[in-house]
Amino acid sequence: MLSHHFQLLKKLVLTTSNLKHVSPSDCKVLCELIFQKTRNRLSETTLKRVYGFANSDFKPSQFTLDTLLQYCGYSNWDNFIKDHDSKAESDKTLSWLTLNEHAYKLTHLSLRALKGRSGIPYIKTIKRKFINDHMDGFLASDDIATAIMAPSGYGKTIALLHWIEERHELNVLTGRQDIILLFSTATLQSVLLGGQDIYVWLLALLGFDRTDDLVTLLTNKENDEGKFFLIIDGFDDHAFKADQFQLIVNQLVDILSVYELSNSFRLVLSMTSATWLNNKHHFYAGTQKWFTGFISDPENGINVPLFYLHEIQELHNKINHEQRPFIHPALIDMMSNPLYYQIYYKLSKGDELLSHVDALLKYDMIAALVLDKIYLDKYAVERLALIFELIQVMSSKTGQYQVNRLNANAIINKYPVVYQELISLGFLTELNKSDELLYNTCIEFGRPEFLDYMLAQKLLSDNNNRLNSNLVVQVNLISNSDVKLNVIKWIVMYSLKTEQQHSLNYITKTDLSLNQKVELITFIGDIFDRELAAADNKVITRQYFKLNIDNQLFYYFFGLEYIDITYEKALLALLKFDLPNDKKMLVLCSLSIIAITRLDMKSLETHLLSLKNISQIDIFKFPINPVKSINTIFNYLKYGIVKKDAFAEITRFCFDPPGPGEWFNDTVTNDITYILATFTLQLSRNPIKQLRFINLLKRNYKDFTRQMGSYSFFLNLAAADACFIMDDKVKMLACYRSVLKIYHARNQVYTPFMRALFHGLKIKMLLANHQYEEIDIEFNYFDQIAYAHKFKLSKFYIVTLLLKKSNLVAMIEKGAFYKKLHYEHSRLMIEGAVVELFEKQEI
Repeated sequence: MLSHHFQLLKKLVLTTSNLKHVSPSDCKVLCELIFQKTRNRLSETTLKRVYGFANSDFKPSQFTLDTLLQYCGYSNWDNFIKDHDSKAESDKTLSWLTLNEHAYKLTHLSLRALKGRSGIPYIKTIKRKFINDHMDGFLASDDIATAIMAPSGYGKTIALLHWIEERHELNVLTGRQDIILLFSTATLQSVLLGGQDIYVWLLALLGFDRTDDLVTLLTNKENDEGKFFLIIDGFDDHAFKADQFQLIVNQLVDILSVYELSNSFRLVLSMTSATWLNNKHHFYAGTQKWFTGFISDPENGINVPLFYLHEIQELHNKINHEQRPFIHPALIDMMSNPLYYQIYYKLSKGDELLSHVDALLKYDMIAALVLDKIYLDKYAVERLALIFELIQVMSSKTGQYQVNRLNANAIINKYPVVYQELISLGFLTELNKSDELLYNTCIEFGRPEFLDYMLAQKLLSDNNNRLNSNLVVQVNLISNSDVKLNVIKWIVMYSLKTEQQHSLNYITKTDLSLNQKVELITFIGDIFDRELAAADNKVITRQYFKLNIDNQLFYYFFGLEYIDITYEKALLALLKFDLPNDKKMLVLCSLSIIAITRLDMKSLETHLLSLKNISQIDIFKFPINPVKSINTIFNYLKYGIVKKDAFAEITRFCFDPPGPGEWFNDTVTNDITYILATFTLQLSRNPIKQLRFINLLKRNYKDFTRQMGSYSFFLNLAAADACFIMDDKVKMLACYRSVLKIYHARNQVYTPFMRALFHGLKIKMLLANHQYEEIDIEFNYFDQIAYAHKFKLSKFYIVTLLLKKSNLVAMIEKGAFYKKLHYEHSRLMIEGAVVELFEKQEI
C-alpha cells in the first residue's frame, strides 16, 4: 500500500463526511456515519489510529481499508488507485508559483507560532548580521544543507525568523523566486506520532501527489534563480525519543540524497551544539555537502555569536524608545547572551529597562533564571534531587565537573522525564566524545554559572543551609579555584537572603588567592552598597560593624596588596557605615594610599581633611601617627615640600620603641601603619634611617626575610630601595632574592600592584648591575600593568629614574626607548605630577 495514496483516502473520507478537519471527538461521529452507509462497524479507537491520535504505529487491516473505500464510493483499492492516477495525469502540473503559495501559507503559520514564544516581544527584537553572513556563505557554496548551532538561548530561532521575513520582502522587491517552508520540531513530532513518512507528508502539504513531481520541478533549469528552503527549527535529539530521532534523521538523509544534484533545494536546521556534535556522523551519512559556517571552537560546535556591544545598545534603544541607560561593564559579558538578556527584560518588568544596573545584577539574572526554569514547577523536587545526585558523582579532583553517562545511568533512570527537560533547557548537556577505543559520553552543566549556583545549593543543603565552619571546610575542598570563588559568592548572597549576616565572618576562613580575595571583597562591597541604599527589607544596616563584635569581616577588607580601581570602591562602601573612629581611620588611610599611587591629589586632599578631623585620642590607637605620614607625602607630591613631622615621630619610635604589647601584635592595622611609615621615610633621602626602622620592625614585629606574606613583600621592597640608593649591591641582591622567593612561591596569584612593584624592582636590579640592554623589555612589562591599573606614582618614579641615567652610552643608543620615556614623563606631568618629584633625589 502506498502511503501517499492512503493519505488521499483519509482526506476523501473527511470530504465525504463534510468535515474540514478531524479531532478525537469527531471519530465517534465518523463511526456512526460509516456504519449508516456501509453497515460495517469500525471502532472509534481504529479511526483514532487512522488519523494519528493514538501514539502507536498503525497499518490498517484489509477490512478497515475496504470499509473506508466503500464509504467513499469505491469497490476496491485498485479502482481507487486507477481513478486517482488518471485524475492526477489530467490535472495541470503544479507550478513554482502555486508551490510558493502553499509554502508561504504554511510558513506564515509557523512564523506566528515561533514569534509568540519569544522571550522578548518579537517586535522589539533585532536583526542579526551573522545570520545573513552565514546564509550568504551557504548559498555561495556547493553545499545543500547547513546547521545553525549553539546552546539553548543563543537566539538561533529569532535570527532565523528575521532572515525569513527579510527574504520574503526581497522576493517582493526584487522579483526573486525563493520558496521558504518553515517547520518547528513540535510539528514533526505530531507527524511521527501519526506514523507518517516526513517526506510524503511534506509532499501532500505542498499539493504533490507523486514524489517525482517535486523532483522534476526542483531540477528544472528555469528555476535556477529561485531556491526552495526547507527550514526546521529546534531540531534537537532531546526533543524526540531515541528511535524517533534516528528515524527522522534517516528520512532527512534520504531527502538530501534525492536532491543532492539539485541547484534549487536547500535544507536549513537549527539545533543545539550538543545535537550537532553527537549526531554529525549521521548527518554526513547521506551527503558531505554540509555548510557549518565559522565555528570558533570546534570542540563546542558553536557558529552563532553572542550579542556584540552595538547590538546590546540597539536592543536597549528599541525597548527604551531611544533612551540610553548605563550598562555596567561587569554585565556586558552577561548581557551579550540572549538568554540572559531575556531574563534582564523580565526583571525590568517590560518596556522600560532598568535605568541603572550594577555588577550584582548578573547574580540576580542567574537566580531568576533558575527560579523560572527549575524551581517553579511541579517537578522541582525531582529536578533538584537529580542535579544534587549528579554533582555527588561528578569528578571534581581535576577541577572539571562532569560525569560519564555510564556512571550516571542509574541516577538518570530514576528521573528520566526531568533529565530530558534539563537537557532541553540547556541546563545540562550531554556530549559524546567517544573514539574507536573508548566510549565517552559526558554529562556536564550547560553553563559554568549553573554549576556554581547548584554546587553552592548542594553544599548548603548538606549543611542544613547554615553558614558555619563546617561549610567553609567543604568549600575549601573545591579544587577548581574559580568555581570555589563563585560558590562563596552564592553562599554570601544566600546568607543575606536568609538573614545570616552575622555568620559572614566565616567567609574570612576560605582559602583564596590574593586576586580572588580582591574580587570577593569587591563583591561584598557591592552588596553593602545595595543593602544600604535599599529603602526597606534591609538585612545589613549602618550599625553592622558596631554590632559585629569580632570584626573579622571588617579587617578582611584591608591590605595594600589589594590596591586597584575596584578595591577603592569597596572601601568607599565601608565609609557608609557608622564606624568607630579607629576603623574609620583605617579606611581613610587605605583610601589615601590608593590616591597616592594614582597621583589623585584631589581625592588625597579630601581623605586627608577627613583624617585631620578625627580626634587625637583615636590617633593614639595607632603605633605611629599615619596622618602625619600621609600629610608629608601629600605636601611633597602637591607642592614639592618635605615636611619633617612624620620623620621626627618615626625617629622617636626607633630610638625609644615601645615594649611588647599591642604595637607589635600581628594585626592588619599595624601592617598598614608600618608599611606606610617605611615608604614615607624614602622622602627623607636618608636610606640609613629607613633601614634602621626596617630592622627595628624585623626584630620586634615580624621577620620579613623569613615570611612569605604580603607584609614581607613590601618590607623587602623598601629595604631593596634603600640599598639601591646606597649602591649596596650585596644587600640589595639579598632583598631581591627574598622578593623573588615570594614571587615564585605565589606565582600567578600576585595582585597587579605587587606585579608592578616587582617589575620596578627588576629594573633597579638591571640598573645596579649595568644590564642596560634588557631594561626596555622589562619596562614594557612594568608599563603594561602600571598603565592598565593607573599606578601613576610608581610609573613616574621609574620613568624619572631611567631618564636620570641618560648619560650612559648604552642607553642613549636606544633612541626610541628614550623618546618613549620622555613622552611618558611629559604625560604624567600633565596628569598631575609635580616637576620637582624625585628630581633632587641622589641615586
